[in-house]
Amino acid sequence: MIGAVNAATTQRKIVRKDSVNIAVGQNNIETIDIDASRIISITGAVHYKAGYVLPLSYPMINYGNGGYIEWGVSAVIKGNILQIISGAEWKNCDIKIIIEYI
Repeated sequence: MIGAVNAATTQRKIVRKDSVNIAVGQNNIETIDIDASRIISITGAVHYKAGYVLPLSYPMINYGNGGYIEWGVSAVIKGNILQIISGAEWKNCDIKIIIEYI
């Protein structure tokens, strides 16, 4: 198969951060040395010490207004900076993110 993406052609970068305070808005996590055009997936979770595990990306929709995200978290790459975008404050979290790229 021409252009197939499989385990032999992909690489992974694992980002782990312990005891991070996530603020509302953009949170810079780490500078990465991966060209954004090579990234095929960003997955992971935020482990909130109060017992929540928030998968990335995690929207929390306010069902009273379906177009409004009340709180949630998402991993994005802006330039060469890995960021967590959050709609709420999450203190004392462990972050585990896997970036797959070709």
